[in-house]
Amino acid sequence: MAAQGAVLLKNEDAVLPLTVDDRVAVFGRCHKDYYRSGTGSGGAVNVLYTTNLVDGLRGNGITVNEMLSASYETWISSHPFDNGEGGWACEPWCQLEMPVTQTLAATAADSNKAVVVIGRTAGEDRDNAATEGSYYLTSTEKEMLHNVYSHFKNVIVVLNVSNIIDMNFMQNSNHIKAVVYAWQGGMEGGNGTADVLTGKEVFQGKLTDTTAKKITDYPADKNHGGKEKNVYQEDIYVGYRYFETFARDTVLYHSAMDYPTRNSRYPTAVSADTKMPMC
Repeated sequence: MAAQGAVLLKNEDAVLPLTVDDRVAVFGRCHKDYYRSGTGSGGAVNVLYTTNLVDGLRGNGITVNEMLSASYETWISSHPFDNGEGGWACEPWCQLEMPVTQTLAATAADSNKAVVVIGRTAGEDRDNAATEGSYYLTSTEKEMLHNVYSHFKNVIVVLNVSNIIDMNFMQNSNHIKAVVYAWQGGMEGGNGTADVLTGKEVFQGKLTDTTAKKITDYPADKNHGGKEKNVYQEDIYVGYRYFETFARDTVLYHSAMDYPTRNSRYPTAVSADTKMPMC
């Protein structure tokens, strides 16, 4: 079940699925501190165990760059996960990220593929916001991506998030061959994401939100977040209806669309030019 909601946005040059012949360098602290849920009543629960992506990959027979993994474990031991001291919705939107230098990325480049995990949380009493570390990448995350795709020709970005985020990072490099919205899959989320990345499970998820090129392309942006009132200027043109009718050229990814290769386990891309049926 944890794998079924994952969305494959892009898969060029058949970089996915990962195979036992690959040696994979996994970047981003959330490959270890994997987000299982968002904030509020859905997140403030005690669980018997949690899983993470790197252990899931190992369990599926993937050779992980253990030098890089050990670097993260050492760094995380002195920069533990910040849960907001357990307070209601006090957890920050993102965790402090380990800096990835050009030297570290180059050292890890004896692997043939790189997976970069971006983590976010949000939810009840802690909605996401148009700020770095929430909707936007932080400067440390941007530097990590830049340094990784400077040394790897095959980069897979995994978004362990509770909502869509700014996707402009995809425009900066043709080395980003695959992008996956893994969302937050609960206790088994790490294993579920590993299963779809390795082909053990099939990508079945569809986007529930239209992804626009920039946040100001959303018609609700100018009226969002009022303290006393909010104006629903969109009228009936909510979500994809607005973009289909007035702003098709602002769309990066359509919501709830079908993939162009319906029978493929690993479609090559999700085109923003594909028309959505009106309901």
